[in-house]
Amino acid sequence: MALPVTVVTVAFGSPDVVGTWIGEWSDTGASCIISDNGNLMPASAGNRARVLPFTGNEGFGAGINRAVLESDSPVVLITNPDTLPRSTESLSNLLDYHTRGSITGALAVDSSGKEVHSTGIWPDRAWVKSQIFRQAENLWREDQIE
Repeated sequence: MALPVTVVTVAFGSPDVVGTWIGEWSDTGASCIISDNGNLMPASAGNRARVLPFTGNEGFGAGINRAVLESDSPVVLITNPDTLPRSTESLSNLLDYHTRGSITGALAVDSSGKEVHSTGIWPDRAWVKSQIFRQAENLWREDQIE
């Protein structure tokens, strides 16, 4: 069953890690897009995922933006290449909680099933507003010229 979601990542390291990513996420029913930032993806990787060819490594963010632009689904899930679903139903379960315009974060677990906390708090509405509606900091420093 195809889901109305595209899972995207950036490949810059081991093709084996990305190969596992392709297998696991495509088994959930999602479309998969990989931005090749390392010029390491084999042509055969495109059987279960769309691989955007190497055009240089402009970083993770630029690679993700490139992949998202190629998506035609209403929902996009951005992942690291070593982030895998816990089961084939994980993505479907996550979509059950999705609402239009939302940012959804799934529970992250390690290979033993133990919960892995993110490096920071999940942003709430107040945090997002504080980042958008605040006075910009002065970027000029007299002691440093770049």
